[in-house]
Amino acid sequence: MTSPDPHDIAGAYAQLTEAEKAASQMESMLDAIETKMARLEQLAVEGDVSTETVQAARELETLDRELDQLQDDVHRIVPYLDIDIV
Repeated sequence: MTSPDPHDIAGAYAQLTEAEKAASQMESMLDAIETKMARLEQLAVEGDVSTETVQAARELETLDRELDQLQDDVHRIVPYLDIDIV
């Protein structure tokens, strides 16, 4: 992602557009994380420790790292936004 000049209208609009794209990606990732967490909870209730459980946990770790990177990108693009995903 680039960092347009925030001091002109076009630059500010470009920043907003990039931030909106990143926010949309973050929302999709959060949905995916929620789905994976629900599946892991179901597997835990069933006492399942299969490959599916291990794979789901790995996918959650990957999604978490990607989400952290997107959050960093948003802070870099629009540093005054207060967006923290925990």
